[in-house]
Amino acid sequence: MHPGRESQRGLVAVEAAMSSDRIADPWGERTPLAAGGAWPVRVDQTLSDGLSEQDVDRWVQSACVLCSNGCGLDIAVRDGRMVGVRGRAEDRVNQGRLGPKGLFGWQANHAPDRLTRPLVRRDGNLVPADWDTAMGLLV
Repeated sequence: MHPGRESQRGLVAVEAAMSSDRIADPWGERTPLAAGGAWPVRVDQTLSDGLSEQDVDRWVQSACVLCSNGCGLDIAVRDGRMVGVRGRAEDRVNQGRLGPKGLFGWQANHAPDRLTRPLVRRDGNLVPADWDTAMGLLV
């Protein structure tokens, strides 16, 4: 299932039209649902700046763990790195929709200020440590 293409149920999935102000409008476009109606498929997707679906080497099936819903999503991989996500239209939980955490949370994986090793407090300052030292202090 790709954004803009017809799903097996005959509903059209569309790429998420996210607001440029993710603070004022974190959920983006709303999809109205009439009582008793079927929830229409909408595939939300975000990729690294400048990339399109054609730039993705492969999509890996996964689930979002950033809240308790466990929405089905696919992870975009290029050159062995995560470069985006899209909701999975076939998933019974989210039918292609992703919340703001699922849609944008992956971007922290490559943030320049992301911690890549543990820090421990020594004499009031945080200093780098190895994992055994950090876990030993926790235990």
